[in-house]
Amino acid sequence: MTYFLLIPVSVFLFYQFSRLRSLAKHDKILFPICQIRRDIMSFFMKNGVEISEVNYREALDLLKAVDITIHYYNPLKTNFFNLRRFQEHVTKTREGKKIINKLSKNEEIRDLQGRFGNAIIKGFLAYTPFVRSEFCLKTILFLITRIANKNIEEIDRSVEQARQLRKEYLISNKVAC
Repeated sequence: MTYFLLIPVSVFLFYQFSRLRSLAKHDKILFPICQIRRDIMSFFMKNGVEISEVNYREALDLLKAVDITIHYYNPLKTNFFNLRRFQEHVTKTREGKKIINKLSKNEEIRDLQGRFGNAIIKGFLAYTPFVRSEFCLKTILFLITRIANKNIEEIDRSVEQARQLRKEYLISNKVAC
C-alpha cells in the first residue's frame, strides 16, 4: 500500500524540483535586466533637467530596449536567447539595432549598455541548449578534419612518389633488357 503512495509522491517531488530549478534560472537571468531598468530610471531622476538631449535620447532608447526585453522575456526566452533565432529578433527590432550599433559617449550610459549586453549574453548561454558542448564538438571536428586532410595530402604525395618510382623502375628495366 505504501508503494502506491511512494510513486506518485516521488513523481510530484521530481516535478516540483524541476519547476523550482527552471524558476531559479528564470529569476537569475531576469533580475539583472530589471536592475538595469531601475538604474536607468535612477539615472533620469539623478540628472533631472540637466541631462543633455543626446544623453536623454540614448538612455531612452536603452530603456525601450530593456522594456521590450522584459516584456517579451517569458514567452520568448527560449527563442530570443537562442543563437539560431537571436539574429532574426535583433534585425526585426529597431530599438535593439540602435543599441547594438551605437555606444554612448556618456560613461554612465555606456556602463548600462555594457551591463545590458552582458545580461543578454548570460541569458543566451542559459537558454541555448548545449551551446558550449556544441562549440567544443565543432572545434574538435574541425581539428580532426584538418588533421585528416593533411594526412590524406601526405598519402597522396607518397602514392605519387611510388608511382613515379615505379615508372622509373619500369623504364630502367626495359632499357636494361
